[in-house]
Order: sequence, then structure tokens, then C-alpha cells
Amino acid sequence: MNFLWRYLLVTALILICTVLSVDAQVVLERVSITERADGQGVVIRNHLSMMPDSFQVIQPTENRIQFILYSEGIEGEDFIEAELTDEIEQVEYFIGAGFFAYEITLEEGVFYLGNAYPDVNQTDVLLSLERVQATDLAGVLEPGLQLFEGRPIADEEESETEPAGRSPDAEDAVDVEINRVKSTFGIKAGLTSADIYGTGYGRNPRNGSVFAISAVINFPTYLPYDLSLGLETGVYFTQKGFTDITSTKFTGIETEFDYVEIPVLAKLKYREQNRFSPHIVLGPYIGFLANAENVRENGERIDLDEFTSAVDIGGLAGVGLDIRLGNYIVDLQIRQSIGFKTLFNEVTFNDEEKLRQLSLIIGLRF
Repeated sequence: MNFLWRYLLVTALILICTVLSVDAQVVLERVSITERADGQGVVIRNHLSMMPDSFQVIQPTENRIQFILYSEGIEGEDFIEAELTDEIEQVEYFIGAGFFAYEITLEEGVFYLGNAYPDVNQTDVLLSLERVQATDLAGVLEPGLQLFEGRPIADEEESETEPAGRSPDAEDAVDVEINRVKSTFGIKAGLTSADIYGTGYGRNPRNGSVFAISAVINFPTYLPYDLSLGLETGVYFTQKGFTDITSTKFTGIETEFDYVEIPVLAKLKYREQNRFSPHIVLGPYIGFLANAENVRENGERIDLDEFTSAVDIGGLAGVGLDIRLGNYIVDLQIRQSIGFKTLFNEVTFNDEEKLRQLSLIIGLRF
């Protein structure tokens, strides 16, 4: 039996590593334009399924700004165009082999200074246009320089034209080393209310706590409705059990079961808006018994290890909210877990009890 569990754990780790090694495609979902927080211009957000290999912005003339995303196999045919502001005359989009680009034409007398950078989630690319005076563009303009030669998105003819004289490794391209998969690590702690189900004798929940070292892996997966997929796991120490037992096989006031648990949870997250990102988690867990005791009224503890299954397997579901604070993420979750295995392995002691637990958890990741 121990060999079987080791085999299953090793197999799960191999599958996870295989999934992480898959190179996903960069998809441009839409382009949006919003006012800068300081009121000194606008920000153009390129909503992407994952970070491209690199990107670049140049200004050939005072009223023209060119921006390009480089990535092998980038997909942008079905993106949603941005709604223009009063100061932007037009935006013409281009696509070619390995790049997506657009040229911004400004209204007469409007001057912007462009600067591109990845957002804090390392997914979207932002093009900040700061309102300046014409004199501020001295030394910035690059007359005659053209970043791309491709067909406009509106054209029906297919073209395999490469970017003119440019590639993701061009010296003047912004060098952005971005992992295809983004991971965050942290700690968690919380309060629990545990109980059992599947038996007929009376009892009350045991209130306890949970502590963990956690990890969240965000996959570069494009899903509809601004959803993204990730994997949440970690090593948890959690307290379970029940109190005020009426069964004659327990002579104490509380029965305690402590476990080291490893959940493997799919995390479906909504795109971050104003630092907030709601999510749900769902998946299995495996728990290893650390302690099993019956506590009597006088404080005496009776060891129940020999009667209790060494391994618990169950399912877990929860809802939560990620709150971004600078480089840190505060994670709030409510979870419900249900055990699938009977609690006791001794036939004469077993009444088909199975564990369940409600948890309120707060975490900090970085």
C-alpha cells in the first residue's frame, strides 16, 4: 500500500511538470484605452493570454507612435479594437509572422510621449502615452524608422511578411525575459470547524486551526470571460475531529485528529480589476495522520493511532479573493473539505465515520 501511494505521488509530480513544460500560444484578446490616474494622458492596455517574447515602441514623427509585440505564433485576428479618444485620430493595426503591431495617429496639436512596460501581473503589456509639449520630444523622434511592414488587420489578403529588419532579438527591442508560467509562494493560516459524517451517534464540531506553506502556479491559458486557470497546492497542518461524543467507544470529551495534507487544486480566477480578483478552487487532497487522541475530562490523553487510518483522501472546494498590494498578494478563502475514506481502520472500532471540515483562511504570497 505504501508503494502504491508513493507511485501515485510521483506520477502526479511528473504530470504537473509535463503540463508546465508545454509552450502556450500568445493570444491578443483586446486593446483598451483608459485615462491615466494622474490625468496626464492615457494608457493603452494590450489584453494578452500571456506575456510576449518582447515589445517595442518608437515615435517616427510628432503625431505618429508605433508599437509592436513580438512572439512566435502570436494570434490577434479576432481581437476587440479600442474605442478612440478625442486626441487620437486613428489606430491602424497590423499583423505578420511573429508580430502584432499598430500605429497611432494623433490629432493636430496633440503631443504624447510613449513608454511601454508589463503590468504587475506579468500578463498584459501597457503602452503609456504621457501628454507633453512638442519641445519635450526633441531627441525622442526617430524619423524614417519603421518597426514593421505587414498587412493591416482589415485587409483580406494573407501575408507572411516578416517585420522589416526586426526580430525578437533586435538590439533596440525591449529585452523582457518572461516565464511562460508564473508561480507565487507564500504562507497561510486560518480557523477551522471540523466534524464527521456517515455515523449516527451525537457529537459537536471541533474548532481548530490550519497553517501552511503554499504555492500557486498560473498557467498561460486563454479562457473566455476574462478567466485564467492555475494550480494551487502546498503543505498544510490542519486540526480535525469532534467533541461531546455520545458513543460508548469514546470515554473523553474531545477526539482530536491532526493531519499533514497536500491538496492539488485547480484555480479558476477572474481577471484582476482594481487590485481584486475573485476565484474558485476545486480538487483532491491527500492527508497523512500526524496525531490521533481521545481527551478525557481530567486532561488524560488516550492514543488512537492504532485504530485510525494513516492516510485520508478527500475532495476540497472553495471560493476566495486575491487582493494585490504592491508586489504581494493577500489571499482570502472559504473552503469545505470532505473525506472519502473511513476514519478508522479497526473493524470493531469502525462505524463508517468520515471527516469533513470548514475553513476560513488568509494567506500572503509573493
